[in-house]
Amino acid sequence: MKTYKLFIYLLLGAMTFGASSCIEPDDLITANATAGGKIEAPSVVPWKGVPVTINFKVYKGTPVQKVNVYKSFTHNADTATSDEVFLTSIDINEENAQDFVEKSFTVTWEQLVENIPTLPKGYVVPTDPDNAEIGDYFTLSLKALRNDGREVIGAQTLISIANFFAGDYTAHLIYRHPAYGTYPDNIYVEEDNDKTLLAVNSKTCVTSFATWGPAEKIYITIDPDNNYAISISVENWSYDVQLGDPYDPTKVSNYDPETGKLELYYSYMGSGGYRVFWETFTLKE
Repeated sequence: MKTYKLFIYLLLGAMTFGASSCIEPDDLITANATAGGKIEAPSVVPWKGVPVTINFKVYKGTPVQKVNVYKSFTHNADTATSDEVFLTSIDINEENAQDFVEKSFTVTWEQLVENIPTLPKGYVVPTDPDNAEIGDYFTLSLKALRNDGREVIGAQTLISIANFFAGDYTAHLIYRHPAYGTYPDNIYVEEDNDKTLLAVNSKTCVTSFATWGPAEKIYITIDPDNNYAISISVENWSYDVQLGDPYDPTKVSNYDPETGKLELYYSYMGSGGYRVFWETFTLKE
């Protein structure tokens, strides 16, 4: 699992921008720069064997003629990244001068792989997606071509080669703390969070731990060969986190392959008693 830490850190770092990513380079954020070219796009999209549609929004501002999309590929095993090459172009026709503009484009594996050069350490991206390694990813850079002739990076989207349960979820979290009463009424936090489960290998995903992150990470392993048995491990956390609710043995973590719903029950012992977490992950449409 350690070989994936750099990749995971980068992806979870991207997730701190929220459900979508708006990346502004120096020429957009320096004091003397003119505004324009800001784009909102998904930060991470899982590749699950079918064409991927990227929906994005160009903000109102300096007129944009088109959005040029460039691609590169990162092989996680040796952290090598290919040179960036052109993928596609989407006309905006300066419509964003009056209001934001919503657009989309769809890419196939063949389009993603086309013209990607051999990576610096010798890896060649497979033409058959079934031979791709889980955890590798494409980086799509969406660059706004403005009417002043400048091309500026508006956003980046990572297309991550995924496993069967990777994806975007709404995670409903109930966090009970002994300082806030007696179980089960000692609810300290109850909230919905947008979380992306990022594939580490064919059976494991990683995401932000509980209500923290991105440095604090939880690795979730689901074994489809063993009745979808679940195990977890937590990184950058000083307490021993265990599956289950110590007050209610009927709360057993489970995954439903039909609906994609994941229910996690876990806890750790701290000063004054157990911290208990119920977290339900529901796939977004």
